[in-house]
Amino acid sequence: MAEDTMVKLVRNVINTKYEDLREEDINFAKKALLDCLGIMVAGTSVEDCDLVLEQVKEWGGIEEATMMVYGGKVPLPNAALINNMLARALDLDDVLEEGFHHSAAHVMPPVMVAAEKRGDVTGKEYILAFTLGTDLNCRIATSNATPCTVSGRFNIHRIWGAIAGIGKIFGFDENIMMNAMGIGYGMAHGELQGHRDGAFSCLLESGFNAKNSMMACQLAKRGITGTRNILDGHYGFYNAFEPNPDREKLLKDLGKVFWGSQASIKLYPSSRATHPGIDAALELVTKNDIKPEDVESVKVGMFDFCYNIVGAPIEEKRNPKNMAEAQFSMPFCVAVAIAKRSVFLDEMKDEMVNDPQIRELMQKIDTSIDSKLQKFQANVTIKTKDGKSYFKEVLRCIGHPENPISYEDVVDKFKKCAEYSKKEISQKNLEDVISMVNDLENIKDVSSLVRLLTP
Repeated sequence: MAEDTMVKLVRNVINTKYEDLREEDINFAKKALLDCLGIMVAGTSVEDCDLVLEQVKEWGGIEEATMMVYGGKVPLPNAALINNMLARALDLDDVLEEGFHHSAAHVMPPVMVAAEKRGDVTGKEYILAFTLGTDLNCRIATSNATPCTVSGRFNIHRIWGAIAGIGKIFGFDENIMMNAMGIGYGMAHGELQGHRDGAFSCLLESGFNAKNSMMACQLAKRGITGTRNILDGHYGFYNAFEPNPDREKLLKDLGKVFWGSQASIKLYPSSRATHPGIDAALELVTKNDIKPEDVESVKVGMFDFCYNIVGAPIEEKRNPKNMAEAQFSMPFCVAVAIAKRSVFLDEMKDEMVNDPQIRELMQKIDTSIDSKLQKFQANVTIKTKDGKSYFKEVLRCIGHPENPISYEDVVDKFKKCAEYSKKEISQKNLEDVISMVNDLENIKDVSSLVRLLTP
């Protein structure tokens, strides 16, 4: 059998140096790190996270790495579980639109756990490991031929980017890295039904992924062998799960262009598929001073990929039972945008699901497929009771690389997230984190960021 494609990807991880990165990769790594840290801090406000924390504490074990914000040390896999759970608990982390793949949150937390364990990992080392891990995941995500909304297989590949980042921090050679990837193949998972069912497990899956990636790396370091023909084998990933991949996308400009920097940073804690509708609704109501009581009807057109996630079945989307369902409801998110003129964590609390004004607005919102649109594009038409009609189309959501937000914008988001921390973090510590991340390439020990955010 010919050499498996995973070998090429692994060799790229091992051989790429910090000097090979572009300025845009370095700048994105900084924004993504601060963004992810802020989300993890805010994630402690989610009650389901407390339940997982209680279980991890009950398991106990050797004290190897810190549980962010919460405090206390646990074995590496469990620290990765907790920290990755926090990064995804609010669905506020970035997303690669082309592959519908959450990028930074699948790589940053386990890489940071590995950095704390190794000690004295520089900012440059972290940037490199993060960039290589997100690049690997994004390449596989964009090479998959079948949309997850058709297959139901959701980011099964994400374990490999985490392993790549961890392995780079630990200095794995090709043999150990390939064994870790092979072990990880047996642990890989991802399903989309949880998003439809409004289950917290769909967000907790990222924690499982991080835990499994750390376990795979630890076992490979011990000498455990793993599957070798991971991608191309008879029962490899592409034959078993994602047939007919686009191999040109998978390998094009490998080692020269790093896909992670193409991810979009999110401003709203809901599915990225809802964001063009939110952007459009917010602009319409603020620009035209449309009040909730003025609204006669709302129509939202979108690409079929997003429609299947957040637009249908319409009766379910108009009547979410909890916040997990509401985050994947275009009618809910547009109704909140119209009623509150803001869509952040206060507007995405459970009590909003049963807010009478939001409920009334949701019943006025229709969703449909617009064949002229592409993924993560939408248009919104608001008709008011005085007979006027207002239309807005969004082709690039705020935060997209072609409609980017600045580091200062991420700072604002970070500070807003910090307000929701379950534990008080001093203003000085927050400012120190912002300053250090902005100067990340000159930091001598990135795990100092963990200590600043863990009272």
